[in-house]
Amino acid sequence: MPPHQRGMANLGLPSAREIVRDVPYVLRESFTARFAVLGLTGVLVYLIIGQIVRPGFTDYWWYQIFQTSATLLIVLFFNAAFASEGGMAIQTHIVVIGATLADTIGTAFGFYHSWGPYDKVVHFASGAAFAAGTYQALNYLSRRGILEWGALKRAGGSFAASLFVTGFVWETYEYMGDAVFNSGRVQSRGDTVGDLIADTLGAAVAVGLVYQYERRHQREMDEQAAEAATPALAEPGRALIDPTFKPPPDRDYAMSRSHASMDD
Repeated sequence: MPPHQRGMANLGLPSAREIVRDVPYVLRESFTARFAVLGLTGVLVYLIIGQIVRPGFTDYWWYQIFQTSATLLIVLFFNAAFASEGGMAIQTHIVVIGATLADTIGTAFGFYHSWGPYDKVVHFASGAAFAAGTYQALNYLSRRGILEWGALKRAGGSFAASLFVTGFVWETYEYMGDAVFNSGRVQSRGDTVGDLIADTLGAAVAVGLVYQYERRHQREMDEQAAEAATPALAEPGRALIDPTFKPPPDRDYAMSRSHASMDD
């Protein structure tokens, strides 16, 4: 196991109580987590105020409220679960917020119907967001010693997971949205095939970019990890994460408070 991974090997998976406990800490210490939560909360506020000011401004209000709230909970979960690494990357958060906002606006203003490719753009972004987040989560698990997966295997696993969730699961979700909320998402079999192609392309682009980034910087990060006196500054991919974040002091982290903090 590389030096930068051995320091994380005893972290394991946090319990549900630890995840819930660390949510306030992550929000207080991590700019990227606050950015994601504020962005998704802003979408919810837009939906609520829009409904108050102009009731029925979107035909799928409950659908959008449920979808955005679920996304917010998932973002909080992953940021708290990987609090020791500083949470999820800012790039992943940007894509998640962008995809959520694009879907909300597209539904409220009828962009899905007025511009044909709009739906495929949202699917592309959704596939990219899920693939990037999955890749990062697998990377963290590998660094903790829970998974013995190399970069290529993590890339393949992220791609497959994204296709399953944004493809099969999401298309089933859209079908249920049609059945329950009459959301009009499933236009035809051809539309579903187009959605799957967009999901696949988004996942492929995201995984390809993250994989190339990791391969390009892995050797440099390993050399820094072997030489640096402060392991926290030698973590691979740290440039993608909030540099001001400090891990919660009361969880049994391998990185002790005796090390220089990430704010230094």
